[in-house]
Amino acid sequence: MNNVGEQYRSMYNNLAFDPNNLANLDQDLPNYIQNYVPIFSLPQEWLWCESWCNQKVKSKAKTIDLCSNPIKPLGKIESALKYIEEWKSYDEITIKNM
Repeated sequence: MNNVGEQYRSMYNNLAFDPNNLANLDQDLPNYIQNYVPIFSLPQEWLWCESWCNQKVKSKAKTIDLCSNPIKPLGKIESALKYIEEWKSYDEITIKNM
């Protein structure tokens, strides 16, 4: 398919025009454009999120999305502490260097 970049840019400009679309534009853009441009989904391990991914896959996750789980609402920091082992030490280093 030719001009995929132009199609994405055009769709982005159309969606970004409406302020209601900006909150989830990263999700909306692929959803809207998938009828015009082939979209290939990555395996769950590339973007793990508690809301839609299995706990068994988490150990293989390459990226962890600290998305909001409507069933178990946690803030981003609480989620980071729960799911990312290194977070506490990174947080302490950051606070120390401020």
